[in-house]
Amino acid sequence: MTAAGLGPWPLRIALALSGSLASSVQLALLLVRHYPAQAGLERLYAAVFLALAFFVTVLLWALLAPHSKAVGWRAAAWLLLFSPALLWGGGS
Repeated sequence: MTAAGLGPWPLRIALALSGSLASSVQLALLLVRHYPAQAGLERLYAAVFLALAFFVTVLLWALLAPHSKAVGWRAAAWLLLFSPALLWGGGS
């Protein structure tokens, strides 16, 4: 149920949150596996903070889209970039 007067904003927010959260989790996994630091804790910190900054950036970029269809594409485009890297290059 949406409140009267909100229009498509609940859908836009849900699309933007889900896409940017999934993309930032994928980025964090890639950074934990492949970040060029010797200490594991440094890789973990880099993954958490860079993924958080990425999450906020993608969320804002998606929410500034002109319509709901563009919100979905902007939020999920990063999934297309990170998924092959996780599937085929993430085993090391």
